[in-house]
Amino acid sequence: MEFKGTFEINAPQQVVFSHITDIKWVSACLPTLSELKIKSKEDFEATFKVDVTEAAKKLHIEYLSQVTVKMAFKFLSMSVEKVVLEGSGRVVGGSLKIRIEFPIEGLDGKTRIPWTAHVDAG
Repeated sequence: MEFKGTFEINAPQQVVFSHITDIKWVSACLPTLSELKIKSKEDFEATFKVDVTEAAKKLHIEYLSQVTVKMAFKFLSMSVEKVVLEGSGRVVGGSLKIRIEFPIEGLDGKTRIPWTAHVDAG
C-alpha cells in the first residue's frame, strides 16, 4: 500500500530537517507509544498500538480494536533535502514493513514536505 500527502511548515528547511531526524521528536508523533529504545542516532525500536477498528469490521472480527506493533526503525538517508526512514517488525498474525520518504523543500522561510509512505503488511 502507498500513502501520500503534502504539508507546509512555517519554519526554515534546516529547522524542519533537525526535527524530522530527532528520534525523540519523531516518537512524539506516535500517541500510543509504550516503549522507545534508542540504539544510535539512526536506529531505534518502538512499541505502539494501532487502531484497526475499521479493518476488523470488514473482516467480521469486531472484538479487535487495537493491535500492538513492535518495530525496528533506521534512517537510511539524512540529508537536508531528503530523509528516508525504514521500519520492520511484527504485529499480531504477521509482519509489517514501512518506508517513509520525506523530501524537504525550502520555500522562502517555509518548508514543504511531499511525503510518501510504502507499507507492506504480510
